[in-house]
Amino acid sequence: MADAISGASQHPEEARYLAVMAEWGRRGLTRDESSRLFRKHGFSPQAAGGWVKGDWLEVRDDGRRYLSDRSLQWLADPEADDEQ
Repeated sequence: MADAISGASQHPEEARYLAVMAEWGRRGLTRDESSRLFRKHGFSPQAAGGWVKGDWLEVRDDGRRYLSDRSLQWLADPEADDEQ
């Protein structure tokens, strides 16, 4: 996992995706918290909307953003989504 996050075996953008997801984990983030996390890893805060549309994030009834099951599976095995 450390190699994936550092980008040693991934394309730079994939390594950034993994870094966001790894830091996010299973906790719910507010809109501001998720925006800061995206910025920290070089993404526009508006990228969250695309992640929701792509089923990588979900907004739950509590208003917080969570990684979707798809994201959690990809975080566990980044190669798995390539096979779909």
